[in-house]
Amino acid sequence: MTRKFSKPIFVTSLFIACASLSQASDIIGIRVKLGYHVTNSFELKNGGSGHLEGPEVGLDFPLQKLPGVQIYASPSVMFGGKLKHGSDIDGTIYRFMLSARQTLTKEGVFGSVSAGVAHSISRGLSEFKDSDAFLSGITIGTPLKFKFLGVSPNLEGSYYYSSRDQFRGFSIGVSASF
Repeated sequence: MTRKFSKPIFVTSLFIACASLSQASDIIGIRVKLGYHVTNSFELKNGGSGHLEGPEVGLDFPLQKLPGVQIYASPSVMFGGKLKHGSDIDGTIYRFMLSARQTLTKEGVFGSVSAGVAHSISRGLSEFKDSDAFLSGITIGTPLKFKFLGVSPNLEGSYYYSSRDQFRGFSIGVSASF
């Protein structure tokens, strides 16, 4: 039972450490990301295949600002199977990545590359094996032309790559800096 709770405690500790690091370095600009993620199909315990699909929540904690590039600690959580019943599998993916983000055009279009680790946990019927893997990601985003409660959101598209199929997939969502 202790092992079951050690991963979420570890991920929460990373979130707190990143927040402390962000506060200590006196950098402003925490970004909140909300989106929808779909993984590639992967093998299930029963020999069949399935995929995870559902909402994703992430944060970008600024670590370093270099000329033209910002470095972020980017933890995120994807809740597969939370929005609908059907062909998708129930499970959660926890990611911790380091991201480098750069503005590409004067209109604000930006790109980001990321690398890090991920952990997946099957929920419900325990249809797949829990797993750990390294992964990388690429993101392209653009500012939206309106403000919501004084905040200018961005539209983002991301693709994640890993040697394990259950961590590969794409996300689309919005982000905003505070």
